[in-house]
Amino acid sequence: MRFLLNTIVILLYQIRYIFSNLDIYDYKVVPILTGKITTDQAIFYETNSSAVRCVHKCISTFGCVSVFLTADYVCQGHPIVYEIASPSLISKTGSRYYISKISKAVSCNDLGYIWESSISICYKLHSIERLHSDAFSQCLSDHPNSRLLLISSDSIYNFAANIIDSHSTGPIYLQGTRSSGSNFVDDDGQTITYFRWHPGEPSSSGDYLRTDTDTKLQETSSGTSPYQFICRIYGIF
Repeated sequence: MRFLLNTIVILLYQIRYIFSNLDIYDYKVVPILTGKITTDQAIFYETNSSAVRCVHKCISTFGCVSVFLTADYVCQGHPIVYEIASPSLISKTGSRYYISKISKAVSCNDLGYIWESSISICYKLHSIERLHSDAFSQCLSDHPNSRLLLISSDSIYNFAANIIDSHSTGPIYLQGTRSSGSNFVDDDGQTITYFRWHPGEPSSSGDYLRTDTDTKLQETSSGTSPYQFICRIYGIF
């Protein structure tokens, strides 16, 4: 009995390992499409498939760049990359969608954005200066999932600082709105916990965020001066 329990535990850890290491095949799950599937004709259908087998089948099939795997282990491969607005998508409880990292770059470029593989983001620098409200609207106009860049880690901050230097942008607007006091929230209403504040910030004035002209660190802004900005597509890349 104990052996059986140990075997089950080991099996569960192996399953977790498999799902957490799909990167070895250069594929990623797209969380925003979990519970969705397409009605389009597939390149192939395979029953009794695991996530690894499903992805491997796509890799070995010419023209396949993405796969859906249903809760009952049916794998179907497709030659295109789907997004949340794709008209052929329907609800399918328990299904998952996997996309090739290479195809992510192609899809990102098709949207007029740039794929930054080092941090896996799809972005666009808008060099025409706009007020904060107009910058926010421009990102949404680009794509329903596009938002001002959220500085959420050292790597994202360093990326933004590099863009500022390499393109001589001056200050850029960032995602974040003051909720109360020194607290700021992102566009989903979640409290922002990562900052790279300029000395003396955050000040008590200004409900938005931008980078400082000289240090490129974050500071508050009234949003009433025009600046360049970076949009990033969230959720599907």
